[in-house]
Amino acid sequence: KQYRINFIQVYIHENLHRLYLSKSLIDKLDELYENDSFYRKNEDVAQKHGEGKNEAFIVAAETYISRKLGLKTDREVYQEFDEYVEGSLVLSPIIYQYISNKKGKDSFNDFLLNLFEKKYIKAGSVEKQYNEIMRKLKNNT
Repeated sequence: KQYRINFIQVYIHENLHRLYLSKSLIDKLDELYENDSFYRKNEDVAQKHGEGKNEAFIVAAETYISRKLGLKTDREVYQEFDEYVEGSLVLSPIIYQYISNKKGKDSFNDFLLNLFEKKYIKAGSVEKQYNEIMRKLKNNT
């Protein structure tokens, strides 16, 4: 099997797992799981692979950083979201779309919490957002 990720990407990815994520942010994920069937279906797939919960946050950030560093092309960004863990990390492309709006002084946790609080991520709209963003990403390849 061929892997598309290189040492630097693995390093970035694994170090992102060390970032603090608050209980209130994890509670938002739990609420989303309870109230959004598309997210729940995909989260169940991710968890069968030993992933899920905060993995979508990490994949979005690693992909964004890797793209900015020139380690991934637009095509590889799309492939990452479409194929990694069977494409089940449906929050990753949504977060990826907004991550350039992160303010320098905000923590990653604060940025993610704001996405929920400002309804950029909300139950009932995840599937529509995911499909729109993935279509845009595919058109960029």
